[in-house]
Amino acid sequence: MRGLRNVVGAIAIVLFAIGANALFLRETVTEPVVAGPLIGAAALGVLWFVLWIATTARRDRGSGGGPVNAVIASVFVLGICGMAYAFVARPDRSWDLTQEGRTELAPQTVQVLESLTQPVEIVCFFLKSADDRARIAQEKTRRFLDRCLTHTAQLQVMFVDPQAEPQQVQKYNAIGVNRSLVGSIVIKSGSRQREIPLSDISARLEERDFTNALINVAREALPRVYFLMGHGGWDVESQDPQSGGGMFATLLQTQSYELAAMTIGEDTPAVPADCDVLVINGFTDDLRDYELSAIDAYLSGGGRLLVLINPLVAANPGGGTVERLRPWIEQRLGVRMPTDVLVSKETSGIQIVFLPDFSIFNDFLDPLDGIARFRGSYNVDHPITAPLDKKLALKLVRTVEPAETIPAGVSQWVLLRSTPGCWAETDLDAIMNQQQIGMDPGETQGPNPVAMAVTVQADVDTADGSRAREGRAVIIGNAYLTTNEIMVFGGAQDLMLNTLAWLTASEERIAIRASIGAEEPIVLTQGQERMIAWVASLGAVQAIALLGAAVLLWRRRYR
Repeated sequence: MRGLRNVVGAIAIVLFAIGANALFLRETVTEPVVAGPLIGAAALGVLWFVLWIATTARRDRGSGGGPVNAVIASVFVLGICGMAYAFVARPDRSWDLTQEGRTELAPQTVQVLESLTQPVEIVCFFLKSADDRARIAQEKTRRFLDRCLTHTAQLQVMFVDPQAEPQQVQKYNAIGVNRSLVGSIVIKSGSRQREIPLSDISARLEERDFTNALINVAREALPRVYFLMGHGGWDVESQDPQSGGGMFATLLQTQSYELAAMTIGEDTPAVPADCDVLVINGFTDDLRDYELSAIDAYLSGGGRLLVLINPLVAANPGGGTVERLRPWIEQRLGVRMPTDVLVSKETSGIQIVFLPDFSIFNDFLDPLDGIARFRGSYNVDHPITAPLDKKLALKLVRTVEPAETIPAGVSQWVLLRSTPGCWAETDLDAIMNQQQIGMDPGETQGPNPVAMAVTVQADVDTADGSRAREGRAVIIGNAYLTTNEIMVFGGAQDLMLNTLAWLTASEERIAIRASIGAEEPIVLTQGQERMIAWVASLGAVQAIALLGAAVLLWRRRYR
């Protein structure tokens, strides 16, 4: 009777394993290959239970290895108990082994979250019908925000499908929804709002970007951006496609920046105390000495500066003979802007296209000099350009590069560079007169640097004796970037919003660690997903069962 019971039980287990595996792979119980083995296993299981009730189990007491087995079993039990106690006693501890460093928040992020005193809405726009890469980004974002929620009750997280709920897109003015194929995150508190379009390349919400945006929306006052007036340049209220900057102004206002125009008076030259960023954009007339003195003092005190240079203004066209702005930038910030205009070798034209990938230039070998790493035209080591993944086309671009001598207390990053198929043309008259041009000896072939970020150590101390926040500046060798005809493109919008976000970041409160190498998401087919799930569940159980059966047979053989 006992032998029959064992045979019946073994056959029931085999049939159940066959049926369970078939069910896992076919995902339906109606097919005969699934239903047949499961029904047979159920019937034999009932028969085995009846046989077990009808017989009396006999225990094997004659084992010479009883003491050894008892010691081994005790060790395993104690180990299991110790692990269980560790999980219960310290559920807050974790060991981050991920390349992205995603399972632990930086201490500064925790500090910002715990200091929130007002509700903050986090609206995550993800398409439900998106591809696997977007779904991976959504799941990463969800896990990251779940970890943030453990440190504050002020966050209100919501996931929205922009196609199913377009009214939510309009409510939050989520302009990044149309710029990112992966997703976009809106962070809003009261009337203050920031939006973070996720990069199609990294496909994740960066902790640094999230925390800086959180600081900006939680601060009491909105960041104020001042535009220096009185020297030509673009009208920030005009909607003219070529000479207006109204779209740039509107873009900043949607991101909760306050805008104002200003001039620096000769009698009392100074930058307003509430100026968070000073913009010098596309001037056709040079600055005066007293203006530069005021800007210098503002920068030394931790001010933030954005300069967009008109390439064709090589000297003061207003009648003076002394150029001031470019020499001051080189002397104060260590940024040199030669008198040149970049030209495309393919078209011999002045429109330059910046690409996130240089793979089309088969003969170009990107040198890694240890100073900066680039993905195509964009520096991947700086928060302004690291997330950029779109083409950007600009006309009349000039070189912006490190000077031979870098002032003390200044740190620099090259943000943007042209493609290898460019050169720096020094004959500006030929360009202005639309004459035939070509690359001459001494002119620099691409990639050419065209934008730089600079930090300046502050010269003043705070009331408590600690050093004030650093000054920051971004120098871009193009004046058309903020015009309406360029700002309609997502690449230009991303670059300018990232620039303003970096300039207005409250670094005296937070210094989020820079991201190390991002883990490239592995996109699996449906069959691969089923196979991995099978190995992790039924496969592992069956492997353990087979191992146990083999040990049992081996012990019986040598008993």
